Amino acid sequence: MQALCSFFPILITTVLLVSAGMVHAGAGMPDGVIPDGLRSNPRLLHAQEILADFAEGKFDTGVIVTLRPPAPASDLTVHSRRSVRAPAEFSRPGAPPFYNLQDRSIREELRVIVGETVSRAVNRLDGDGLRTTRRFSYQFGFAARITPAALQRLAADPEVLFIEKDRILFPHLAQGIPLIQATVPRVEYDGSGLSIAICDTGIDTSHPRLGGGGFPNFKVIGGYDVGDDDADPLPDSVNGEAHGTACAGIAAGDAGTYGDYIGGVAPGARLYAVKISTGDTGFATSAAMIAGWEWAVTHMDDDPAHPVKIISTSFGGGKFSETCDEYSSAMTHAAFNALAAGITIFASSGNDGYCDAIAWPACISTVNSVGAVYDGSLGTLGFCVDALSCAPKVEHDDCSPDYAAWDETAADMVPSYSNSAPFLTLLAPSHDAFTTDIVGGGGYSVDDYDPSFGGTSAAAPYAAGAAAVLQSASMAATGIFLSPDQVRQYLVNTGDSVTDSKVSLTKPRINLDNAVTAFLSETHTLTVTRTGTGSGTVFSDPGGIDCGADCSERYAAGTMVTLTAVPDSGDRFKGWAGNGCMGTGPCVLSMDMDGNITAEFTSFPWPLFQPAFTGRGGVGDETSSANE
Repeated sequence: MQALCSFFPILITTVLLVSAGMVHAGAGMPDGVIPDGLRSNPRLLHAQEILADFAEGKFDTGVIVTLRPPAPASDLTVHSRRSVRAPAEFSRPGAPPFYNLQDRSIREELRVIVGETVSRAVNRLDGDGLRTTRRFSYQFGFAARITPAALQRLAADPEVLFIEKDRILFPHLAQGIPLIQATVPRVEYDGSGLSIAICDTGIDTSHPRLGGGGFPNFKVIGGYDVGDDDADPLPDSVNGEAHGTACAGIAAGDAGTYGDYIGGVAPGARLYAVKISTGDTGFATSAAMIAGWEWAVTHMDDDPAHPVKIISTSFGGGKFSETCDEYSSAMTHAAFNALAAGITIFASSGNDGYCDAIAWPACISTVNSVGAVYDGSLGTLGFCVDALSCAPKVEHDDCSPDYAAWDETAADMVPSYSNSAPFLTLLAPSHDAFTTDIVGGGGYSVDDYDPSFGGTSAAAPYAAGAAAVLQSASMAATGIFLSPDQVRQYLVNTGDSVTDSKVSLTKPRINLDNAVTAFLSETHTLTVTRTGTGSGTVFSDPGGIDCGADCSERYAAGTMVTLTAVPDSGDRFKGWAGNGCMGTGPCVLSMDMDGNITAEFTSFPWPLFQPAFTGRGGVGDETSSANE
């Protein structure tokens, strides 16, 4: 952020999609020597992006290569669909193959198959102008730097399905907690029992609201630097980028008051710091983003008490007027894999001021795209917007591409910079988010808190924190987590309608109290009452009921619950009564309404058997008497 002028103190720079990575010095290759066959080769997705660096005379460029899956992978998809019902998104034409990544054994088997397949391909293709920079874990592909000759070789290889550009993604740069009605639910359901992966520029774990110690700590329980491929995901204390630290504070910073900071939306949630940016910069490649999402899947169960259920990412770029699953095969595959693992992804919609388009990867169909609203009246603010924005704008020398828009701010007003489109998922607060900053002299502010963090970068972690509270409520009420699709539906269907005045488009702004209340109202209570002269224990699947006396548990509507009665030693289970349950076997019922079940136990008559003969002596005496 930088000052636009003394009267309009906040500026968000336009995010542009540009070529990926640094280039090597070299003789270059003029446009004329690029073989025409490459321009029209169907294996090159958006060939003009891949060839642009070569046309400019650069030595090499970054690409992502997708390989043909081997036969064992097809067998694994069959096994996956037999083990669990695949999310509906995997039935769409062109969807990636479904692997049940919530099953640890399937997840590990897929990693092995992918690792072996990619290793064989890299060993065969590496060298002669191709340098591998990253290998993926749950899709058959890798990232590389390549020369034109290597590109031609890749495009002719029978094991290569697609080649796409490894693009650069940039960050999408008060408390909005009261605005989204999170004040009450975040106290009772504070995000405990799960984790949020912040895929960003790292998290300063020394901040007192983010653990206040080294890495890992109580709050930030794990992470990795996939941008630089090392185990330290912390930003540099002086020169590091504070973007990820600010997003972490919004999503799940510990509760406590400092200025306007009152903690994150889900202060009880744990965090994973997944640094996708390169070094101390504020940008990341799409290959690093994919690797970050895959890292979250791989490590989702590292702490079984706090599984990763949510990913928040505030990076992106580009302009997409409809869902963009076909734009990047590799990124879309990574998003679908996260869905298959039961992880909900939130991504910022972008800050260009588009009225009919949002950024990538937020435009992927299984990603929840989040636009912004002001959380209050902040005066008149000015922002740079793209030339294609429909917001009222004027030329301004401090902006690139030379346009600025002005807002007379108010609560629930969509900022002029926030990208909108009919397929945008949600709106959440942005300016001015008072949030955590890098401790000491680094970061955005001389203080350890940034009082004016904003943009759709802030909106995404607000939504992620809201999802964590909703999931916490689900676990507390039902003992199971919601699916990503259920999370989306509750947040969308219960949101407050807000209209983006620059385009007259109405979208739901998160109302967390409504979402939690709606969820709880759509759960039903099952009560088990024990009766009879005997005793025993009743168990339920899914869990929640485990009692020898009366007990109850909430279940989501439609959940199939199986009750099993186990009598204590010397007693027996006589049978069920209520809600159609009868007999002595397991009782299976659907939670379509509150249920009351009675489990009757009885004592066996004593003694359990009668001896054939009785007498004064023992068994031997009785036998002797009988023989007489």
